[in-house]
Amino acid sequence: MSPESNRSVALIIPPQVQQVLNERGIRPEDLGPVIAAAQAGGRYLRQRHGGRLLAHRKAGEVTYWVEYSPTPEGYRIHTAYSHRMEVLEEAPAAQDPQPAGLEADWLCQPCGRALTLGKVNVSYLHNLLSADLHRCPSCGQAFIPEDLAVGKMAEIEMLLEGK
Repeated sequence: MSPESNRSVALIIPPQVQQVLNERGIRPEDLGPVIAAAQAGGRYLRQRHGGRLLAHRKAGEVTYWVEYSPTPEGYRIHTAYSHRMEVLEEAPAAQDPQPAGLEADWLCQPCGRALTLGKVNVSYLHNLLSADLHRCPSCGQAFIPEDLAVGKMAEIEMLLEGK
């Protein structure tokens, strides 16, 4: 595991993670800007237990998600994934409180609030879809889980492209 420098962000990518990134067509140079922007702007998710961070950033038509941990040597990458759907984040309207147990394991860093389940609009190729996803009840920051991005969202993208 050797750190790779990327826009002054040192990335530590274990071999098994690099293999997953290769399979997904994600390059280390795609990850540095995601982490740099998150650290500079303070907009990321923090794992409630475990201390990992999760950031996302749209680059062209692709949104990259990176789960990482800061270390003295740099940022250790745990996983990364991407999707091409546009998540239309907006502050949610006032809602009734959710029943206990529906909160995600992630906290919104800017707001410090637990993510809760709510309607989130996503768009792809001029098609608007609505999904129940975890998001911040204050600012609307949405969480796209890895299994959803590489599973159902990837399937829908291919269907809409006619592939």
